[in-house]
This record gives sequence, C-alpha cells and structure tokens, in this order.
Amino acid sequence: MSDAKVKKKEKQTEKQSGGHKALTIVGIVLCVILVPILIVNLTMIVKGLVNKEKVPTFGGYAPLIVLTDSMSPTIKAGDLIVVKSVDASKVKEGDVISFFDPASSGTAVVTHRVLKQNKTEEDNLPAWHNMDNLPGIEGSGENLIFRTQGDFNNAADEDPVPASKLVGVWTGINLKGAGNVAMFLQSTPGLILCIGVPIVILVAYELIRRKLYERSKRQDTDELLKELEALKQAQKTQEIGNVSVVDTSNAVSAEKTAVAIADNAGATAETEASKAQARAEELQAQLAALQAQLAQAKQEAGENNSTTGSDNTDGQAN
Repeated sequence: MSDAKVKKKEKQTEKQSGGHKALTIVGIVLCVILVPILIVNLTMIVKGLVNKEKVPTFGGYAPLIVLTDSMSPTIKAGDLIVVKSVDASKVKEGDVISFFDPASSGTAVVTHRVLKQNKTEEDNLPAWHNMDNLPGIEGSGENLIFRTQGDFNNAADEDPVPASKLVGVWTGINLKGAGNVAMFLQSTPGLILCIGVPIVILVAYELIRRKLYERSKRQDTDELLKELEALKQAQKTQEIGNVSVVDTSNAVSAEKTAVAIADNAGATAETEASKAQARAEELQAQLAALQAQLAQAKQEAGENNSTTGSDNTDGQAN
C-alpha cells in the first residue's frame, strides 16, 4: 500500500474514531441525565400509588411542585423545591416547612414559613410577617404544633399545623420553572416521553454506531480486495518476467556451453599437434643419432682395412 493510501486510511480511521467518540459521549451524557430522572420519577410514582397518605420520598428527600405564589418572591408558582424529612422536634422558628393542609381533606401539601417571634433585619422577612408576634412553635411531643404564614400573605394561616402533618423542611433547593416540567413528566404524555425518548435515543445511537461500523468494515474489505487484485496482477507480471528471464538464461547458458565445448576441442587439437611435433622432433633426433653412428662405423671399418693391407706387404718383401 502506498504512503498516500496509508495516510488516507489513517485520516478515515481518525474521522470514524472521532465520530464514534462523539456518539459515545452523547450517549453517556443522555444516560447520566435521563436514567436518574427516570429512576427517581418511577420510584416516586410507585410510592405515591402505594401510600397515598404520604408524600413519596427518595432517600429521605421529596421534590415538590409549587402551585401558588403564597411564598413569593422566595418561592414562586411553577418552581420545584426539595424538602427533607426530619423529626418535628428539629424544626425551628423561621424555617420553611411543607405540610398537609389541616384545613383541607388531608391530601393538599402547603409550603409556608413557621412564624418567627422577635424578628430582626437579618432574618430578611417581609414587614407583615407575624405582625401579631405569635409563637411559631408550641407544645411538645404529640401535642407539638406549628403556626405558619406565607411570605406573600399579609396574615398568618388560620389553622395550626400538628406535628403529624409535617412533610419536611425546605432544603433551600429551588429549581425555577422546573415544577412545570415535572408536572408534564408525571402526565401520561410525559411518562411516554420520559421513558420513550431514552429508549429511542439509545436505539438510534446503536443503529448509527452499527451503520458506521458496517460502512467502515465494508470500505476496509473493498480496499483489501483491491490490494489483493493488484498483488495477483503483479504476481502474474512477475511470473511472465521470470519466464523470459529463464529463457534468456537458458540461451545464454547454451551459448556458454557451446563456447566451452569449442574451446575444449581447440585445446585438445592444440595438445595433439604439440604431441605430434614433439614425436617428430624425437624421431629426427633418433635418426640423426643413427646416422652419426653409421658414419662412425664406416670410418672405423675403413681404418681397419688400411692396416691389414700394410701388414700383407711387409710379409711379401721378406
């Protein structure tokens, strides 16, 4: 694979990895936000259906939706506040408490402030709060009662609140306008949205993730097939080149063999000629030697004849 293809592949991988990371982050964020809301909402609904005489809580805390402006501007209609279940004996004057309205049938929950005697500027209370300077808490044990008043109201509530009607003390948590959203989520369309949206989002996320994965896998497969085809073509070309090289090599080898044979034949002929010349020279030398011996023998024979003739002459003279 060329460097350009490698770089292109790396860029595609980085892009796909970035897309997968983004989808994963979105999925995690949605799960972190929606799943706890779903769990809390379902828990509260189940508890409310099981025990209608009590406000459903989650871990000792209860979210409440404010329906009126009786505590404005501290708490306004449509806000969502969180109250904590506490023992009635721990409630203090000036605390904002939620309780079942003793003047109603017992199902309506009211959030008002316990009257505070001898209020000061630091309490940051309306000027009309507890104008009669009544005690906010009276009695003890089962006879403990609370006198309350809304910050927006110019008079205290008529009916005191028995300790048995106490729901909890406001924690100071106030989500502006979230009460309207919570009311919608508690309705049938809200439940469908609260349960259906996370499921749809998770399913959509999984489908998108799988589609991207399959696309990436298909692209990788196509590239691998192209590379395989290119390798096969290169292999065929190489085989053809190898055959040509082998033929050329065989021709060169045959030519070298013929040259070698010719060289050997020439060398053999030269060797035989040299041997013949040496033999002729040897025979000539032997012939010269024989001629010399023959000449010497003739000379010796002539000298012997001369000596014999002289001896014969001397004998006759006597």
